[in-house]
Amino acid sequence: MCSVPATGMVIRFRRDCTEDDESYIECDYVIMTVPLTVLQKRAITFEPALPRQVQHAVDSLPMYSAIKVYLRFKAHFWPAGVNFIYSCQGVLSQYWANCRPRSNDPATILNADAISGDCGLFGLLDDTNRDGFVQRVSRSDILGLNRMSRPSSSSHNCQSCCSQHDGADMVHLLCGFATAEVADLACEHDAKTLVLKALAQLDEMTRSSSDTMTLASSCFEAALVCDWTKHPYVMGGYSAPAVGGVEFRPILSQPVFNDRLVFAGEATNVQPSSVQAAVETGIRAATAVLHSATRSDQYQSR
Repeated sequence: MCSVPATGMVIRFRRDCTEDDESYIECDYVIMTVPLTVLQKRAITFEPALPRQVQHAVDSLPMYSAIKVYLRFKAHFWPAGVNFIYSCQGVLSQYWANCRPRSNDPATILNADAISGDCGLFGLLDDTNRDGFVQRVSRSDILGLNRMSRPSSSSHNCQSCCSQHDGADMVHLLCGFATAEVADLACEHDAKTLVLKALAQLDEMTRSSSDTMTLASSCFEAALVCDWTKHPYVMGGYSAPAVGGVEFRPILSQPVFNDRLVFAGEATNVQPSSVQAAVETGIRAATAVLHSATRSDQYQSR
């Protein structure tokens, strides 16, 4: 809300608090949506301290590593109608597919113009990239890619492997994803090596499915590697279940400090680990604040 990082922040729930600092903001309610890792690392100080059961719930819920590899291809090499690929082995656990017109997608993550420049979605995150959160990789960056993607004996044309998605006006995207232990292993590689391993994984899939399938490496154009563990304001993927921790999320969903502080985010949802879960908790937190403010106004008007 304030366009400032939520690190080194002090939140005081006191009536006698006065500050001359320009960064000081006085408000009636706070909806806290930062990731668990920010709270676990005590990047935000609460005065008075959070209730013991709330802090225990924060510290007890795990949040593991997560990494995404966005791959752009010049042609749709995977089978038509396939939107999700799951792999039981390999450098990444799953791939999500997407094809869209370039001309109607000026801000896409892997837009032809954005991939080598500072525009596009990840251009907005350059100020947080000092720890290598986002790394761009082009075809020319990867040594040995041309050798790996030698054409097969088949005369199959990469540009016509899926007519319904072909043409220079289309963006062909795969988003590779991994979390927890798989992500930890993937993060051990530099960006170029990780992209090369992802392409080799996809090549193995397509090579085994059909002798006439085009290899991913022969269609590859560019990539972005996003290690969410290295993002200084995220430091992980999403929360995970904890043994004996059924009550932790309901505890985090309850307002504290006389209903002045409300936590939201996927970790406070009993069905966590998704954007939908986070959205639902945002609605819940906003509703709680509105109800509390309404009760306060009614009390003061008496």
